[in-house]
Amino acid sequence: MPSFLKKPKADIALNISDEPFYPGSAINVGISISSQDSFPVRSGSAELACVETYWIMVSDGKTQRQQKTKRKLFVFKEEFLGSTEFMWGMALNKSVSFTLPADLPPTVCGKVVNIRYQLNVKLDVAKMRDIHKKCEITTLPIPTGIHVLEGSIHKLSNKVTTSSDEGELTLSLDSEHGAAGETLHGSLEAMMKQDMSVREIRVELEVKESAGSISSKTIADAVMLEQQTSLARGSFRKWQFELKLPDAPLPNISTDKSSVVWLVKGIMDKGWKKDFSVTNPIQIVLR
Repeated sequence: MPSFLKKPKADIALNISDEPFYPGSAINVGISISSQDSFPVRSGSAELACVETYWIMVSDGKTQRQQKTKRKLFVFKEEFLGSTEFMWGMALNKSVSFTLPADLPPTVCGKVVNIRYQLNVKLDVAKMRDIHKKCEITTLPIPTGIHVLEGSIHKLSNKVTTSSDEGELTLSLDSEHGAAGETLHGSLEAMMKQDMSVREIRVELEVKESAGSISSKTIADAVMLEQQTSLARGSFRKWQFELKLPDAPLPNISTDKSSVVWLVKGIMDKGWKKDFSVTNPIQIVLR
């Protein structure tokens, strides 16, 4: 076997500081190298990268297709070892530290949105295959002190109204924010300008993802308010509702390629006719 195809026998172990990581956090990494071979190393380096995966539309002149692509939102590289001659049985301990930029998104692994933090420790071996040790680091959304009201009394602080020739539809929520596993309380109000036959009236909690040229939406919860009903011109109706947030919701994020948006929708489903609806965005927070 040519020497440049041979991989030296050596193990790299990583000891990463045990704590939650957020944008802006410091990450300390201990690096332990043990050799079962003799080989020359030009350098040793550690690279931490925030990698975003998204899709672009490409064309060969006849057809179009979606192509997955990646980019690094952030890269930090530190050299921890210079020119070194490793011998059989040699052990070496080193360390590196990284500070994450505070304006980076957290780790997101959704249906289409994918943002991950990847650590790659590399030994650049002369005239042989390099040695790598890779792992992923989970970065959480920054905790916030925003309080989501709980209990039987709720102050309606977030209201959106949609108007048309048919009427006005108003969606009110107890808060602009929601946390994992909590319940959103709100109301849907309709003031009619025309008679309307409705197949169903419902409220949905939706998460919309986009990653370049592809997107997805998921209904996380839904409440049926009324079915097969008619609303007369000049009438006013009001419905109360509750929606449950998932125990592990995706965080709201936005880059110029990817986004995660949470929405509450009030929908008057008119069957084959266009829905009459109102949409209210919410922000997911971490306790």
